[in-house]
Amino acid sequence: MAGFHIKQIVLLLLLVCCAHAHTHIRNLIIDGKTLERGKCIRPYESNFNFPVKGVDNEQIVCRTTSMSASSTDMCDVKAGSTMTIEFHEEEDSGSRAIEGKHYGPCIAYLSKMTSDGQPSGWFKIFEQGYDSSSKKWCIDTLNANDGKLDIEIPGDIEDGDYLLRGEIIALHLAEKKGGAEFYNNCVQLTISGGSGTATPEL
Repeated sequence: MAGFHIKQIVLLLLLVCCAHAHTHIRNLIIDGKTLERGKCIRPYESNFNFPVKGVDNEQIVCRTTSMSASSTDMCDVKAGSTMTIEFHEEEDSGSRAIEGKHYGPCIAYLSKMTSDGQPSGWFKIFEQGYDSSSKKWCIDTLNANDGKLDIEIPGDIEDGDYLLRGEIIALHLAEKKGGAEFYNNCVQLTISGGSGTATPEL
């Protein structure tokens, strides 16, 4: 009987460990205002903080099955401004960004959004990986900054409706094929005030 209880305890500990080893973009900060959870973010799935695994996964774009723009609010952002995306493991803002052993880069892309809410071609606007001088990954900085990641919106893009795709790629299992974990979400933005001179490489 004692052995049975020990197995239950070990299983419970494993479940607790795994449940707190994931993350999602919980909220945005625009013009110094912290928005409510999920505002202008494509709808979360029930397992909102679980990773996408495999680049052929249908959720590799936005980690959601709902790709309709109508189900999500648009947030106004000025070209050339800096907005903040905030990662957290759980629904509450007091949880950490991600478990520290999930080392890897943070990346953000933009894409013009089509009339039916689809991306028309991604271009990278932010990347922070491994800093050899400090020996820290982006997730170390992210956890130290309460999950906040500042993203500068290019000042020379065209005005219009965009998707911003923010992600963390956890590499702790990446030595195995398909082992990299993608923690990505998409944000709907209406960007204005840009010069419109840039021609990003898609």
